Amino acid sequence: MVVINSALLAKKFPQLPANDVDNLVNQFSRFDIDGRGQIDQKDLVKIIQEIGEGQSYDQIRATIKTVDINATGKVEVDEFLE
Repeated sequence: MVVINSALLAKKFPQLPANDVDNLVNQFSRFDIDGRGQIDQKDLVKIIQEIGEGQSYDQIRATIKTVDINATGKVEVDEFLE
């Protein structure tokens, strides 16, 4: 399990109040189901199924692509905070 350092991220994103960084890191951790420090398509599918949304795999892939700045196919915490 990857440990995310909120204090370090708060320094990297000074435009965000530290409390917001903490809240976003908590949200990210909820989405990062397997604790690898990244949100992938598998994680999003599980979350979408839990909340009852009917998105296709293509829609989920498009969602990831929207925020996947470094084009890894996964959303890392830095990208999530952007």
